[in-house]
Amino acid sequence: MESFKEQAKSLIEKLLSDDPSLINQPVKEAIERITPTPSQAVSYTKTMAEADKEYEIPFPIGCKKFSIRLRSTSYSWRFSYSPGKVAASEEPYSTVPAAGEYYEDYPLMIAHGQSLYVACSTAAQTLECIFWV
Repeated sequence: MESFKEQAKSLIEKLLSDDPSLINQPVKEAIERITPTPSQAVSYTKTMAEADKEYEIPFPIGCKKFSIRLRSTSYSWRFSYSPGKVAASEEPYSTVPAAGEYYEDYPLMIAHGQSLYVACSTAAQTLECIFWV
């Protein structure tokens, strides 16, 4: 698997090969120029029927941005990009506080087949997800 540094170097090389004038622009602006704007929102819900059980949320192909929140504003929930972590609160995982939202609004390059693993300490909770593709 390519390291973050190697991925960044590859992206910068692609940017400069596509448009050499980008060398004088901030990296974010350069990336936005070659990244298509998300054009379609895809809604998805995941009910976590059991407390402290891991559930998988697969990212749709071509996902550029996303936002995920718990329908109830009374409970926190956990997520990880690694399977087998959130049910037992085993590192690495992150917690989203009650009434909080986890989102990435910067154009992403999510690998095909990437998923988010989620859990909540309270049963019968529903996550509301919006993916922009």
